[in-house]
Amino acid sequence: MKNVRFYKSAFLAIFVLLMGTNMMSCSDDTDDADNELLNKEYDGTLYGEWVEDSDNRYIFDYYCFYSDGTGIHGSYEPDIDWVNEDDDIKWYTVNDEYLYIDGAMYEYSCDGSTLEIEMNGRTRHYYEK
Repeated sequence: MKNVRFYKSAFLAIFVLLMGTNMMSCSDDTDDADNELLNKEYDGTLYGEWVEDSDNRYIFDYYCFYSDGTGIHGSYEPDIDWVNEDDDIKWYTVNDEYLYIDGAMYEYSCDGSTLEIEMNGRTRHYYEK
């Protein structure tokens, strides 16, 4: 009887030890995307209208970022001061380094008067409208 009680106690102790180790290892498994969502913010330097500074003479890329994480993407024609609002967007930033527009991640930098966005291997430069 003593042997049965000993084996039950030993089995229970090993089981608890293994379960505790298993639970501790699961607590450290976090995805980088989950960590970035924890740092989700709205960079105030982006609020407003931005027009791409490019060699195109007639139509320029256009973004408008609102403080609630929504915005507009379209094109801008400076000759007639007209914005063609193509898409409504949702946006946020992470660590003042990444700009997410409709789920796509871009590296960016903004000083309040100029905005640079790395898109498809090319840096696009924008000025505040």
